[in-house]
Amino acid sequence: MKIHAAENKHPFPYLYDESQEVEKAYDAACTHDFYVFDKDLSSVYHGQLDHSRPGNEIAVNGSSIREALNALLLGDSLVANR
Repeated sequence: MKIHAAENKHPFPYLYDESQEVEKAYDAACTHDFYVFDKDLSSVYHGQLDHSRPGNEIAVNGSSIREALNALLLGDSLVANR
C-alpha cells in the first residue's frame, strides 16, 4: 500500500500500523476505521466507509465517509465522530 500511495501521489499520509499501537490510541473498532481531520487537525469523523460488509450484498459506495467529507467541505459543524 505504501508503494501504491507513492506511485499514485496520494495527497494524504498513509500509515501502516504493524504493532497496532496507533489503532489502540485512537480506539479503532475494526478494519478499516476511517478518521477525518479538519484543517486544525481536530478529528471530525471516526467511522465506517459505508454500510457494506463482507457477505451483506450492499455495494461499496463510500457513502458514510463521503457524507462526512462533504459536511466538512461545506463548513457544517454537525460533522461528528460516529
